[in-house]
Amino acid sequence: MLEHTVVTDKAVAPTCEKTGLTEGSHCSVCDTVITEQQVVNANGHSYVAVVTAPTCKEQGYTTYTCSACGDSFKADYTAVTTNHDYKSAITKPATCNEDGVKTFTCSVCGDKYTEKIDKTGNHSYSSTVTSPATGRYRYA
Repeated sequence: MLEHTVVTDKAVAPTCEKTGLTEGSHCSVCDTVITEQQVVNANGHSYVAVVTAPTCKEQGYTTYTCSACGDSFKADYTAVTTNHDYKSAITKPATCNEDGVKTFTCSVCGDKYTEKIDKTGNHSYSSTVTSPATGRYRYA
């Protein structure tokens, strides 16, 4: 009887979702298992959570990303809970000939809108003497 010709069966590392195998060996001539490979359980995901807070316009959520394989998903949604908090500023003053602009900006999310400020239409004239009276004119 001949001795076995031993061949090494390489180990297979488990992943987050798939099982692995330990190193084993068998005979390359008769296929007898010399050292049986053992199943190694899958590692499972190792998720890291990153929270995105809700804004005035969009709901919040948590993004879970596996630190080992990069698998990712979103869950734990939260409703829009913040109302806009608009602050106004005159960004272009109205004049007698041109409309002005008032800009409203949300201090929470940065949303903006504008309103027209009607031109005043009120001219403010001032008088200036350009030529003094000389008294040389006669009235008929």
